[in-house]
Amino acid sequence: MAKSPNQKLKLLYLMRLFLERTDEAHPVTVPELIAALGQYGISAERKSLYDDFEGLRHFGLEERLHGERGGMLEMRKHIAWYISGMRGAARFREQINGMDSPEAVKAALMEFAESAERE
Repeated sequence: MAKSPNQKLKLLYLMRLFLERTDEAHPVTVPELIAALGQYGISAERKSLYDDFEGLRHFGLEERLHGERGGMLEMRKHIAWYISGMRGAARFREQINGMDSPEAVKAALMEFAESAERE
């Protein structure tokens, strides 16, 4: 499958879709996610989405597994891997390395995704 210019943003868009469109009372199906990603010009297959779900779960589990400080270090490390090669990634890594709360990192990640989308 050919990769679109936005393909590296897939995980960030998935996170956005989950945060903005779902909660415990309003789940989303995999076909709905594939269609929503398609609106951003991102191709996705069911099997690849399951790997992406695991990556997103990993962000949430790190704090529980390693404590708040250790979880933040792990979360920032994994974000750096996911955004590697993207425009502004080095500057963004510097920004989040100074943050000490998961909420601040998630907010910054959403902002990074939005700025990448505008480019």
